[in-house]
Amino acid sequence: APGTPITCAGADGKPLTLPYEALNDDFCDCPDGTDEPGTGACAGQDSTLFHCNNDGATPQMIYTSRVDDGICDCCDGSDEAGFGARRAGAATACPNRCAEEGEVDKLQRVERMATLKQGLEKRQQIINNAVANRQQWTGDVAR
Repeated sequence: APGTPITCAGADGKPLTLPYEALNDDFCDCPDGTDEPGTGACAGQDSTLFHCNNDGATPQMIYTSRVDDGICDCCDGSDEAGFGARRAGAATACPNRCAEEGEVDKLQRVERMATLKQGLEKRQQIINNAVANRQQWTGDVAR
């Protein structure tokens, strides 16, 4: 909640309490980067990831080193939202491509489901043939 202090593990492992204003202030106060989920301040740490909502498409997590780097990694452009504000004269407005990406994802899922359905039907045919063959062979051996 806005105004609520942030608590993270300090470098010595003891709890570190920071004011709410330290959240996304472009300075990495917590060793694990939990105070900078929306900036690239804690870049280079595997544990620090930025969440792209990507409304209309598949949400994703990207390394914070990819936030505000001038390259649009999230289809909603949220990873570059602060780039222009932080770098005077830099104009990188990322277009929201989530609707298009969501449609492509949806078509790919439909294709994968159709392929899976075909595979399951083929599998069932193989099982049915094996059962029929076993019954026939068992009868042949019994004679």
